[in-house]
Amino acid sequence: MPIKLNIKVKQNDAVSQYQLAFDKERITIGREKDSDLRIPSDAISRKHAVIFFEQGAWFIEDLNSKHGTLVNEQALIPQKILELRNEDRIRMATATISVEIIRNQLGSFVKEETAIIARKMVQELLSSDKQTIAHCSLLFCNGKQEGKRISIPDDVHQLVMGRDSVCDIIIDDASVSKHHAKIVRDWTGLSIESLDGNNKILINGTPVENTVLLSDLDEIVIGSIQLKYCNTNDNAALNSQVDLEQQKNKSRDKLLYNPTPQSNIAAFKLNEITQKENNFSSALAPEHIIGNAEYCMLAVGAFVALGLAAAFVYLFTP
Repeated sequence: MPIKLNIKVKQNDAVSQYQLAFDKERITIGREKDSDLRIPSDAISRKHAVIFFEQGAWFIEDLNSKHGTLVNEQALIPQKILELRNEDRIRMATATISVEIIRNQLGSFVKEETAIIARKMVQELLSSDKQTIAHCSLLFCNGKQEGKRISIPDDVHQLVMGRDSVCDIIIDDASVSKHHAKIVRDWTGLSIESLDGNNKILINGTPVENTVLLSDLDEIVIGSIQLKYCNTNDNAALNSQVDLEQQKNKSRDKLLYNPTPQSNIAAFKLNEITQKENNFSSALAPEHIIGNAEYCMLAVGAFVALGLAAAFVYLFTP
């Protein structure tokens, strides 16, 4: 039974997508050249996993890979098989594979097209991996090398730091061990680990016991030397988030302070109604009611006085 694999691979902040169809009962996945599905990334093990067809169903097995395999975000136990179902999602480090089980046989054209796409995928991923743009760097904050910045290109996967002249990053200070620390890159980013148990390193004031994943603006102390780790990728992500929040705030302010003509008319009508209600309420205020009562009493008194005067004239006039 054929199977179609929809593949997404993330490299250097770009995502590449491919679709491969296989009509064979065993599909090897890994970094090696002879893999049926070759993903040339250091985050993928040489022999990472295998997908195979057995007793009418498709299964997957992790071959004890370094970074593991997840199916629907659940980690596979190495060398234990799991049955695959339609639309299952397999994740291997930077690669995501969506499973599509095909009920019909593949034609020769589809097989040839798959072979072409597979070769194209490897070429594009290898070409992308050759880029050496440096997004990360280390800045010396004190000592003899204060102000010096060391760039870490994206294609560098391991750097040894220490006082020895053979180190990748030489730190000229007597408090630093010959081979003091090591920076390692994998699909999660750059991590640092100590190589000298008696002379530990500090990250943001905390001693490093095992391996620590570095983040932008982390403070690293090696011996008496202070370094600042910089990652422009982290800054770009943060700036994008800030820009999005600012855009949301601008849109909200525009709605609040720049209403549409229809809302202006509605506001005018509302003000007119409010004014009338205020006038009515003002007329019913206690002081106004008292004033109106006094006026009525004066009017009644005047009317009574006029009536008495008329009666007096009528009675006493011959």
